[in-house]
Amino acid sequence: MNIVVITTMLFQSVFSVALPVEKVSYLEINCVGRCRIHNAGGSKIMVKVVAPDSMKDKFGIKRNGNEVVCGIVESIKTDSVSSIEDIRGFWKSLKDSIEIDVGLPESLCADTVNVNTGVANLNAVFAKYSISLVELNVGAGLVSIYFKGKNRKEGGKMEINVGAGSINIKGAENFLADTMEINAGMATVALDFDSKPEVKPLYIYLSSAMSSFTMRLPDNVLCQKGQVESFLSLKSLSACSDREGDIVLNIEGALSSIDVIKKEGIR
Repeated sequence: MNIVVITTMLFQSVFSVALPVEKVSYLEINCVGRCRIHNAGGSKIMVKVVAPDSMKDKFGIKRNGNEVVCGIVESIKTDSVSSIEDIRGFWKSLKDSIEIDVGLPESLCADTVNVNTGVANLNAVFAKYSISLVELNVGAGLVSIYFKGKNRKEGGKMEINVGAGSINIKGAENFLADTMEINAGMATVALDFDSKPEVKPLYIYLSSAMSSFTMRLPDNVLCQKGQVESFLSLKSLSACSDREGDIVLNIEGALSSIDVIKKEGIR
């Protein structure tokens, strides 16, 4: 840890900002450190931040027409040739001193919600929401997403991109998507269904490298093997068949641990 980082960690600020918004075309949430996303009352997006005082201007909420960015709203700039690695190293050094809390109004209606986590531990709960597309971009963080309530929009889409992190999605059937695309590098991805998806069939497209993918399904949810182009798979797809199913799993990967598990006694 260099002297600049040590200095920025000495003085902490705690501040909150709010923006009235109920409908947007694009909402971007950028997280670092310990991050929480949840539903809040009222009609405002609420952001609370604990961060080094010298970095206060990097966080907040910005709106440009029908697009909103919150959490990190300014980039860290450097003159170094290896600028990307410097930025990653900077945030990694500061991750334990930053907390971001994002409260979304229950009335929020968004075409796209884009959640980006670099070096972050994210816990997100969506209880009441109306979203057409969710994009999750995970760098090297630990991410837990719980779709606790049902989406007010049907036939949505979810895109998940994970580098070397870990992501666990619970209540996946509640997003009411007809398509999920998952791109994983050296990552761990888990999908947990508590009941049948209401939009059937749900098409899942998994593209993975040296990663682990687990999908947990109740007994009465039928998994269908779609197009499978995978080799050196370390586990089993015995829970999926060639018959028409509620979920169609398509796989393209190598050196992957892929497992579909039936949860006994859960229907």
